[in-house]
Amino acid sequence: GSRGARGGRRWWRRALPALIVPVALGALIGTGLATVKRYGRATTDDPVAFAETALSAPKVRTVVLDPGHGGRRSPGSVGPNGLVEGDLTLDIARRLDALLRSHGFSVFMTRDEDRPVSLERRAAMANEVGGDIFVSIHINSLRDDDRGIETFFFGPVEARWLDDRDADGEEGSLVDLRRPSRVADASPRLRESRLLAEAVHRDLDWYLAQVEPSMGERGIKTAPFVVLMLTEMPAILAEVSTLSHPDDAELLELEAYREYIALALFNGIRAYSEG
Repeated sequence: GSRGARGGRRWWRRALPALIVPVALGALIGTGLATVKRYGRATTDDPVAFAETALSAPKVRTVVLDPGHGGRRSPGSVGPNGLVEGDLTLDIARRLDALLRSHGFSVFMTRDEDRPVSLERRAAMANEVGGDIFVSIHINSLRDDDRGIETFFFGPVEARWLDDRDADGEEGSLVDLRRPSRVADASPRLRESRLLAEAVHRDLDWYLAQVEPSMGERGIKTAPFVVLMLTEMPAILAEVSTLSHPDDAELLELEAYREYIALALFNGIRAYSEG
């Protein structure tokens, strides 16, 4: 967008906290009233009763959160305003951690400070703690002023997928799928990974569109990320915003917006757990 259009949306800083209040209240009673109405998951007009019913037999108890990047060796993307991807993913993961724990989930984070952790070690930790799902949090860096959320599960990379990305080390996080055994070993959990990706992406798309309708979404895709291949549970990698886009970078400066992203991720995880 133009500089004038970006300047005209400075209402974010005043309006976003007020916008989050009703969504936060919705999260406290389950998947959120708006989400319940939208997807028809409620079995009763009483949302509290619905939430209590949904919690009776969750399919997820332990969530492994993986804040992407971290430390001087792998800071990730840097926005036009100086924000660093590794700092943002850790902040969002901590907020999501608090939400999940407050609703009875067990949570393990692959890193809880600004330090480097190898991709192989992240997956190994997830397997060691016996996580039920693995959610890796990242923030896109795209070319040509593009923007939008994306959610990935394990599979072959889509044609020209890397062509529209700024170089931020993502190539090094991909594995070579020319060995058929790599895909075969992952196949039993691909269906659940897809369902998890669909649930999380759906809520990310809906919630973030309430704040910035022009953000758009780039779909649910497959990619052979190391952390998705080596984990032994349903696993996704969520690109929750676009740090290279000036409007998204400005939004990400706001604590309220980062809390909003965490709420969207939380509701997606809850929706999957109740499925």
